[in-house]
Amino acid sequence: MHIPKNCSAWKACLKKGDSEDKQILHNIISDMCVPLDVEQRFFSELSAYDNQASSKTAINNAVSVIRSDPKFFTCSGNTVALRSFQRILRIEPGSRVFGHISEAKKKILFVRFGLPIDTAFDDLPSELTDFIIQEISKDPLTFGNSFRIVWVTDLEEAQPILNSILEVIDRLGLLGFADEQRAAIFFYERSELVASFHVPRVLDGINWSRFRPVSDCSAASGKTLPLTKPEEFGLPEAVHRACEVKVSRIEMRTLI
Repeated sequence: MHIPKNCSAWKACLKKGDSEDKQILHNIISDMCVPLDVEQRFFSELSAYDNQASSKTAINNAVSVIRSDPKFFTCSGNTVALRSFQRILRIEPGSRVFGHISEAKKKILFVRFGLPIDTAFDDLPSELTDFIIQEISKDPLTFGNSFRIVWVTDLEEAQPILNSILEVIDRLGLLGFADEQRAAIFFYERSELVASFHVPRVLDGINWSRFRPVSDCSAASGKTLPLTKPEEFGLPEAVHRACEVKVSRIEMRTLI
């Protein structure tokens, strides 16, 4: 992406930031596959913000632009062929599983098991955890991050290392698991997704320094830099719009 002069203050802020901020700037400049109309509107709206306070403010402003119209700014990468990513998985911290069940149902379950309503997920008895997973699996779920998109990887690619969930988390460059005791793995079929898959572009992960946009605009998938391994060990990834998805199964894996 070509950063115009009216966003020079924004660029200067990121240059003065830490290594993560500089990497984010590098990712933005390196991605030459963002459609021109998306690029021009992004910087036009970004220039309206006060981008001189700090690098963090500059990044937050960029995120705010994308959040204002995620349907326009995200999923602009080329469509992934249907033969790719046939069996999909996504991983999230175990504590977030609560977010997929209503507060009303949660209260009913906690009363049934005689637990305080503020009991942490990691402190639940295994039989209640299993019951909650079963309840979540009954109905389609709406997945999506703050940009209303979902990052996924292919089950076939991850299968050889799936026995080590920490290895998969590392290969996908996933953050936010350091203080978690468990991870939730969601498995679902490509045929269950109504939205098309796209190769991730920089605006899909603009605040995620470990994401490296591929330079080949016709690439079949994206790839994130692993947490500890060389870049070539990253697993192939794609993005799709947040939509209701029928999950094949959900597994909880212990991280410690």
